[in-house]
Amino acid sequence: MAKSLSKSKVEWWQGGRVCNPITGCLRRCDYCWAWDMALRFPERYLANDNLIRFGPSEAETGWGKDPFAPRWWPEQLDAVRRLRKPSRIWMCNTADAFGPWVPSLMLQEMLQVARDCPQHTFLWLTKYPGRLREFNPWPSNCLVGATVTDFQTFLASCFELEKVDAVTRFLSLEPLLGWPDNQRYAKAIQRADAIGTASALHQGGISWVITGPCNGRLAKKYPCKAEWLNSIAAACDIAKVPVFEKKECRRLVTRRELRKEFPKGEGDDMATDG
Repeated sequence: MAKSLSKSKVEWWQGGRVCNPITGCLRRCDYCWAWDMALRFPERYLANDNLIRFGPSEAETGWGKDPFAPRWWPEQLDAVRRLRKPSRIWMCNTADAFGPWVPSLMLQEMLQVARDCPQHTFLWLTKYPGRLREFNPWPSNCLVGATVTDFQTFLASCFELEKVDAVTRFLSLEPLLGWPDNQRYAKAIQRADAIGTASALHQGGISWVITGPCNGRLAKKYPCKAEWLNSIAAACDIAKVPVFEKKECRRLVTRRELRKEFPKGEGDDMATDG
């Protein structure tokens, strides 16, 4: 792992940096791009024997030979401390830092860097939002979010984020694998559904939503519908929450312009490094 911070190529974090003091994940979602990358370039990860221990011993699991086993790279935190220019830094984009296998002390060490570097903006994203409140209150320079793949995880994440004391809470609905399909119903029912979704956004204190379909080799396995994206955008309008639709949405949404909105106060700073 490089001792410097690389630039992100993700559209909504374009120009921002990524910091990976943790790599790997035990969740193993089949659409995970980071898992694919670890399998393509295993030598990058296997060079580090600083495994994050969880559950059975390494001898039983063979983690040492698994490039996507959770690993600790503290030198990445040193790179953040050396960075003087105010920057936007995505923490652990090749891992889920809040997975139950990650010790709280490691997370506290990462959060301390955010506290010690107020000139930077840090982004955190997880599929385990129930753990986020463990670290309340969050530093004001942190954007704290949950990855959502369907309506059930959307509701659960809004419920959990309501308990998180952070200035900016957001949702990444990507890859979007499922959503209530109400297009065959009357407009009044569609409107009622949108209001219900907007209510959940409001309850969770959500100030930004990102949407996008499954992309790449599993796009056919997990097809997304334009109706889902339109329904989410309508709910965001009701809740007055900005929505960013990734460029991959263009193949689905053809009758309107894609939304490229950012949280209040971020604006162009989210599109270029500060």
